[in-house]
Order: sequence, then structure tokens, then C-alpha cells
Amino acid sequence: IWDEAHVRQHGVIVKRVRSKLLELRGMSDASDGYYSLAPWWRAYGEVVAVPWQPERWLQEALVDNDARPGGPRNAPRASRGAFRLFYQRRERDAEDGFRTFYTTPAEAWAFRTRTDAAPRTRRIVLAPLDIVSTKKADASMPLLNETMLAALQTVHELITCLLPGCRVSIDSKRELRVSNGRLTRSDAQGARRADGRLVRQLSSDAFRGARLPIDEAVDADLRAAGRERKLEDEPYIVFVVAPHLYPAGRVQGKDLAWVYSTDVGEDDDWEEDDPRIDAWVVSTHQVESFVPPRMQIKEVCKVLLYCVLLEALGLHICENLDCVMNNNDSVGEMEKVPLRLCPTCMRKLHLMGVVEDV
Repeated sequence: IWDEAHVRQHGVIVKRVRSKLLELRGMSDASDGYYSLAPWWRAYGEVVAVPWQPERWLQEALVDNDARPGGPRNAPRASRGAFRLFYQRRERDAEDGFRTFYTTPAEAWAFRTRTDAAPRTRRIVLAPLDIVSTKKADASMPLLNETMLAALQTVHELITCLLPGCRVSIDSKRELRVSNGRLTRSDAQGARRADGRLVRQLSSDAFRGARLPIDEAVDADLRAAGRERKLEDEPYIVFVVAPHLYPAGRVQGKDLAWVYSTDVGEDDDWEEDDPRIDAWVVSTHQVESFVPPRMQIKEVCKVLLYCVLLEALGLHICENLDCVMNNNDSVGEMEKVPLRLCPTCMRKLHLMGVVEDV
């Protein structure tokens, strides 16, 4: 049992250690300030649910002297603005939060030095497709409209601005014919169109092989330039379609009733050393059905940007409030997600060498 003097002495030591840790964090990288807010490690004596889960010290670093027992947590709500804005884990609605995610700090995985991490590719292809099914019941499947094509132009500019080291292109809109009747179905949740007919859904298996024309175009460009195909030339392809989508075959999450986007799953059939990156497909159906027209371009941009950052660059899902890498499981949740990255995710891009200076 400690006497009062020991308690005071221990408190002084803890305070000094915390102060030194915060000082070191501010000096841990030449790009001080913004990047130094990224969570490298936990504060002295900090206890969290998951060992690498960032929590309180991030707020402490920002509000400094106010971050103490009896400080911001007990202060009037209006005075806690700065404390609540940075590195607070978002609160998810019960119906949306059926899957749990955590933010991985920049230092906790392969981002200790620039040589430890690199984007999977720097070549990104946005590929709009119109789906034409030979099945009579699929005649109501929609085609991409002008608003969704405009969203592709917008996200092209957005990615180019955010990731200047990446090559982003939009493929010419092509038609994908689906003749296998097993690749379409009525909506698993019974959703109906305005005319009362059941919404038709398209399987992700329908896109197996759809990347071939893009791969051939890449090879043709390289031959014209007199170059051999290298790892950095492997494109990350995102197909964009209008029909409602569901994951099938061996795609992860195949039991879900629908998805905004999913991988095609072709990599299961490739050789282990195949350098290609599995293509993804994004459906605009949910956005067009439940988002007001004036907001649709923005919401589609969020989905496309999320896919590119997750799959092409290798960022993880992030639960910092707010970040475009927040996972979302409904249209309502999507509307709360911003188009910007949080400092932790920007730090990861910086350590990859993708972003040099915010």
C-alpha cells in the first residue's frame, strides 16, 4: 500500500513520461505537424480493447493541457469541439454496425519506412459497362445514365488530384452481354421497381473475363512504346455498372444479399506468381434508387475512391471520424462518410511515397 508521498511521486513520473512521449511524437518525422498526429503507439499506461487501437492519447496530443481527468470529458459539450473532432472512433447505428472494424495505426503494419510499403499499382482504369442480358426477365436491367458517367469524370479528377503519382484513365463504355441465365436473379430482398416489377440482380461472376480488352490495350501501348510489361504496368480495373449487384462464386462475402462493390474473384484461378490485380465492380443501383439526384455524383465518387484506395494502394478500412475509408453498410451510412482521408490514412500514403506533401 502506497502512502500519499509515493502516490504523488508516481503521478509526477507518469506526467513526465507522457510529456516526453508527446514531445517525441511531434519530432518523429521531418514532416512535422499534420503527419505527426498519426498514431504510432499507445501512451504510457493506456489500456485499450485491442492492442493497436488508437484512443485517448490522440486527443491528448491535440488539446494538451485540457486532456486530463475532469477536463474535456466532463466539460460542457460546446467547449469540447477540438477534443471531439480528431481521432474519435465513429459511432455506428445498430443496424449498420453488424460488422466491426478498427483503424490500423500507420506504424502498426508495413509502414515503418518507405521501403517497407508500396502501392500495389500506380495504374488505375475506370471501366463503364452497359449490361445486356439475353434473358427475357432481365429486359428491365438499367443502363448507365449521363449522371453516372459524369461521376466517372469527377472521380478521375479527384484521384488525379489526391494521387498525382498514379495514372488514371477512363475506358470507353463497352457492352457486356450476359447469356448465362444463372448469372442473374430477382432481388434477394424482394425490392421492386417503380412499375412494380422485381428488381433484377447481376452476379459478380458475370465479369469474369471482362478485363481482357483492357489487358490487350495495355499490352498494345507497351509494344508501341517498345517496353516490356512490368509490375507497375499492371492495371487496377474498376468496372462501373447500373444493375443491382450481388457477390457470388468464391468472392468473399458471397452470402450478402447485395453489395455496392465487390471483387470479381478471378484471382482464385490464377497462378500464385501472377502479377495481375483482381478487378472490382461497382454498382450504381443503390445510389440511383435512394440518394437524391443532386447528391448522386458525390456518393458514387465515395464508393469508387474507397475501392481504389483499398485495392490499388492497399489502405485498410478505417474507423477514424471522419474518413473516406470508413466502411459503410447502407445508403444512410454512406451519406455520413466524407470524401477526404483522415491524417492517419494520409500518413500511410506519405510513407508509401504516393503523397509527398499534403
